[in-house]
Amino acid sequence: MPPLAKLATIAICIMLAAARPVAAGDQEALAACANAAAYGPLKKGITVAGHDFNCHPIRVAKEAEITAAGKASGANYNYYKGKLSHALRLRPDDQVEYLITFQIAGGCRLMPPEVKINRGGFINVAKKVTDMFAIRESDWRSVAKKLEGDWEATANMVVLASVSKWAEQFPHCRKASW
Repeated sequence: MPPLAKLATIAICIMLAAARPVAAGDQEALAACANAAAYGPLKKGITVAGHDFNCHPIRVAKEAEITAAGKASGANYNYYKGKLSHALRLRPDDQVEYLITFQIAGGCRLMPPEVKINRGGFINVAKKVTDMFAIRESDWRSVAKKLEGDWEATANMVVLASVSKWAEQFPHCRKASW
């Protein structure tokens, strides 16, 4: 196993142990999502820890996405973009996008992924309703969390597994401190 894959596996194991025990079915689903991200094609309806995800393949980031993220383009860095959709019923899906950076100068280093979450589900609906009735933000956020569950920790787990699996294609790169 390449050194990068070993480090990534250790990081995922630590995170999984801290988050919650992972059932055998969750491990298989996590691997299926990571494979979809690393090698394609898009896989829909993968259930990890009780949450359904659509796992999109990782691709080379476009110049506009690099600029929008405030990154410097050029020969010293390579950027890749990943996407994960938290599939919801009867409301827009939550979107998780992540940017992967390889620093080429001074030896190849994989930097920690930058994750951005665009909430689509109940949060946006609840915000509009509570604005109309002057309900405190802390109250509607707690209601939304009860309805939707704690999916963000699971999404982060899927992102790390996906990046680690995808990075196996670059055994000459080392992982920066995460």
